[in-house]
Amino acid sequence: MRVLPRLRKMGASDSDQVEESGPGAPAEQNRQSERSQLLKAASGDLAAFADIYGRYRDRLYHFLYRMTPTPTTAEDLTHDVFLALMKNPAQYDPTRGSLFTFLCAIARCRVVDQIRRNGTRAETETWFDESEIRPPEQEAAMTPFDTLFKAELEELVLKAVTNLPPLQRETLLLREYEGLSYEEIAIVVNSSVAVVKARLYRARRLLAVQLGPLMTRNGERDYGL
Repeated sequence: MRVLPRLRKMGASDSDQVEESGPGAPAEQNRQSERSQLLKAASGDLAAFADIYGRYRDRLYHFLYRMTPTPTTAEDLTHDVFLALMKNPAQYDPTRGSLFTFLCAIARCRVVDQIRRNGTRAETETWFDESEIRPPEQEAAMTPFDTLFKAELEELVLKAVTNLPPLQRETLLLREYEGLSYEEIAIVVNSSVAVVKARLYRARRLLAVQLGPLMTRNGERDYGL
């Protein structure tokens, strides 16, 4: 299982991070190339489909794995997303973002649809009511930082991320794990860049609460990743 990359110090402002540059010619050319390959795949080119599937399947699955209750659900939704992509390839607009951004947008719709169909009222409301920003319960007891192995730290961080409210969780995963820009995340979640930044800020604050016992050395916060 892949894990989250090193997280920035919780509570750090986004101005502390170098912002991604706008889409340049190489990126635009790559997106147009992806669109051409997608159209070939949708028309029956197995090699083109295999390339797209091989390139993005694992990344998409890992995103869904952290957004759904079981690995089986993540597998099923991953399959559904690629089916939807092949059925409507013309919906991908390379001027709005990468093909992976488009896949995440489809995946997010599938997750929300599933919650609406099968989730409890509380789960559904959590997706649509951002006023409910409640830190998850902290661990009853945690091993001191200096005695934890790196793998154990990774497990704690991933558990903390999984416990985030879904709107903050998806934003953090797309930003920190998948490396999407604010603009791309806004496309995926169908919201504004300002809302994306607000959700990311809340997610980091909640993680800071959960992972506070792991604060340590030299006044910095290091989560072992």
